[in-house]
Amino acid sequence: MNGAGAGGVGITEQIWTELMEQGMDETAAKKRIFTMDSRGVVTTDRELEPYKHKFAKDPATLSWLKTPADNTMENVILNEKITVLIGTSGQPGCFDQAIVNAMMQNSDRPVILPLSNPTTNTEALPKDLYQWTDGNALVATGSPFAPVSHNGKSYRIGQMNNAFVFPGIGLGIIASGATRVLPVFFSAAAHAVAGFISDQDLADGILCPPLDQLREVSIAVAKQVGAEAIKAGVAGGGCAFSRFKHNNDPERLNTLIEKMVWNPVYFNAMYGWTGSIALIDLTRRRIRTLSLPPEAYAGHIGGRGLDGMFVRSAATRAWDDEDMPVCLFTGPLTATIAPTSGRCHMMSRSPLTGLVGDASMGGKMGVQLKRAGWDGLPKKDTAKRLGIDRHG
Repeated sequence: MNGAGAGGVGITEQIWTELMEQGMDETAAKKRIFTMDSRGVVTTDRELEPYKHKFAKDPATLSWLKTPADNTMENVILNEKITVLIGTSGQPGCFDQAIVNAMMQNSDRPVILPLSNPTTNTEALPKDLYQWTDGNALVATGSPFAPVSHNGKSYRIGQMNNAFVFPGIGLGIIASGATRVLPVFFSAAAHAVAGFISDQDLADGILCPPLDQLREVSIAVAKQVGAEAIKAGVAGGGCAFSRFKHNNDPERLNTLIEKMVWNPVYFNAMYGWTGSIALIDLTRRRIRTLSLPPEAYAGHIGGRGLDGMFVRSAATRAWDDEDMPVCLFTGPLTATIAPTSGRCHMMSRSPLTGLVGDASMGGKMGVQLKRAGWDGLPKKDTAKRLGIDRHG
């Protein structure tokens, strides 16, 4: 691990946890891991920040480390037979060709992960890694990079981004009702992500799925994390946000997770709009359903915009004119699970000031209006009571 800051050491701890999950004892797993900072391998004979102590090496056990000048990345790689090199140092270009050549001496297919962000701080450019290893390195980066062409072949550069695990980890914890967050949750998440890498991806040196699979990856991560919570005995038996109880049954938990995932399915192809409004004329005591063209929705933003479209046509009328509308419109997110999506918007001419006034409304009116199949309700004249029966 080149970059022994708090982030780098955190990654190191997770690798250590995984090695032990794979059957190594604590000492053997720790012996395989080396952390490096600006002074080389972190050793116990230095004054260290507390978080660096866990993986610091006793210099007496490093026979090749005779002087401070020996404490270089290349010497560590060659003498300790390093096959996986991770960069979190923020030092651009520090994985140079000599370093990569040293890695190739230990493995035909070294894993090289320049993870520092942004691209200007990356430890190596993917195109150089493929060139120096003749396309044999297994590469992932922290920043997005365009595909690399080498020897007539195009290589997709996997982005090792925490976006692949954080949404799923959160969902798995919430759905399972986990009372503690354990290191094995993150190992489970990594295994779930790895499940989306094909043999051909590995043959091409690709270690991460494409970002367009993020939704599927997140669901798989949530299921793995939830299963680990059940296995570890920290699942609560149910989710605080659902009446459905998984009862520590992984299959029931998977069902719950699938039901909790938000699906952006709208009423039709109008992206949250129904395409219809209820035109209410209280003087003539009649209601007409009117279809609005897509251009009306595209040209006016949200419920307030549609309110304005109707009020503008009557803007010169007096507030008590029977043709002066009182408009109530929902927005595209009304009646969804989005925060504050129960609100709607009202607009008309004020009897107090004579000016056009508008207000945002709470309550259930907007939700009921949208569920009745209408985006808005422009009404004329007055009535003692007005309600919506969405059941007909």
